[in-house]
Amino acid sequence: MVSVLPVKLGAVPVLLESQRGERFQVDILRRDRSARARRGLAETREYSLFLLNRGQGDTPTQEDHGLAVLWLAALLRPRERSLATVALLTQRERTQRFPRGKFNALVANAAPEQTRFEASSSESTWAFAEPATPERLEGPGPEALPAT
Repeated sequence: MVSVLPVKLGAVPVLLESQRGERFQVDILRRDRSARARRGLAETREYSLFLLNRGQGDTPTQEDHGLAVLWLAALLRPRERSLATVALLTQRERTQRFPRGKFNALVANAAPEQTRFEASSSESTWAFAEPATPERLEGPGPEALPAT
């Protein structure tokens, strides 16, 4: 399962679920090309993908979660030139602008009501979700991202 949420605090949150049923979040941010930039687990030409596991870069990544981040980056690469322009921040800009930001889109034991629609390709099915509480989010909705 993949849910792509609207831009939140400068990133596109993508919710994934492992085969064991564990949900986890990957944030897609604009790639920072400076020498001292913190890099995500995967990068494309324009984006850097960060796994949110509350580890501050020090927590070992579960292998299946890391592979999912690589898979997501591989899906983005051939499509990123055709994506709608979305104003994303780099990791550095995000932490400067929102030092106490609550980036986690996963809420324990509570899921917001969602309007779902699915788009399939030969390789995967994407489920897009529109949260019922858009006032908590900023930026364009999932329609700004490509349906595969």
